[in-house]
Amino acid sequence: MSTLSVSKQIKTAMADAFITKLEAETVVKEAEKGRLTVGESKAIADLFDRGNREIPPGMMVTLAIPEHPGDVVMEAGANNVLNAFFAKHQIPAGAEKKIMIERIESSLAKDGWGTPLTTAPNVKNLHLVRLPYPEGAADYPTRNAFVDTKKGEYYLSVSGGLVAPGVLPTKWYGPNKLGDALPKGLRSTLEANARTIVSRDAGFALTRSDAVLVDTIKPNSRGNFDVVFKVAHFLNHSVRARLPIEVDANGTFVAAG
Repeated sequence: MSTLSVSKQIKTAMADAFITKLEAETVVKEAEKGRLTVGESKAIADLFDRGNREIPPGMMVTLAIPEHPGDVVMEAGANNVLNAFFAKHQIPAGAEKKIMIERIESSLAKDGWGTPLTTAPNVKNLHLVRLPYPEGAADYPTRNAFVDTKKGEYYLSVSGGLVAPGVLPTKWYGPNKLGDALPKGLRSTLEANARTIVSRDAGFALTRSDAVLVDTIKPNSRGNFDVVFKVAHFLNHSVRARLPIEVDANGTFVAAG
């Protein structure tokens, strides 16, 4: 329909700060009445993020529900509805965001940042994907990718970090082709064996309250994959550790660190 009509449905659903499966289905149905626009996609992606915020290490958690004003609590069924919507329309949000980050990182590892641009491109109708900082990096620039899912391309903006005097704070590159998808079944294998890889193979001590999640997966120059496993509390999602581990294409442990 329109971004306005979808936003109205989202506002109605958020009135009690809880999003049910039925409310998520209503929002998706409204968006799919006509040609889906980037604005509608972004509005639904924002709704998902409001219900799935990651709690940084050391941040105090209260018993308030939701934890922060403007956030919502998502039923599991609501998350499933939205993730199915993102997958259907190739929107880099929800569970699809990590897959898109992996494809962008694969492209960057192979081809670098791309062709420098003298002026900023028009990214109004593209999907913003914020790229994570490399593990252990200090003063690393902020990298944002603006993805055109239909063309399989993205523009890269790079800002901050250590720059020489007089250098513009933001540089643009692209358009770059998205990298190849990961080997089939690699992510699901890693997710199924996450606790074993982290505790038995890498030797990290886990507690009963720890959930082990696959954060990022990137190909490396050795033909293997660098994986970051996230250890977080299974209830409040507070992150206790991020562990870089190398695996092969079958998801078998190679080395820690």
